[in-house]
Amino acid sequence: MASKPKVIKEIFSHKHIKDNGDIIDIKIEQVEKTNQYAEGIRYSLSYIRDGKTLLRYDNHAGHPHHK
Repeated sequence: MASKPKVIKEIFSHKHIKDNGDIIDIKIEQVEKTNQYAEGIRYSLSYIRDGKTLLRYDNHAGHPHHK
C-alpha cells in the first residue's frame, strides 16, 4: 500500500449537501511529486445519493486517472 504524499497546499475543497440529501464533494490538493502523483496534484469528485456513490472521479495512488 502506497503511503500518502505530503500535502503542500489545498487548492480547492467544497462539500455541498443538497436539500434532498445528495452530497457533492470536490477536493484538489497540491502534493509532493511521487511516482503515484507525478503531476503533484491529487483530486477527487464524488456524487453520493442515499449513501451510494453515483459518480466518483479521482487519481487515487496506485491507479491512473479513472472514474
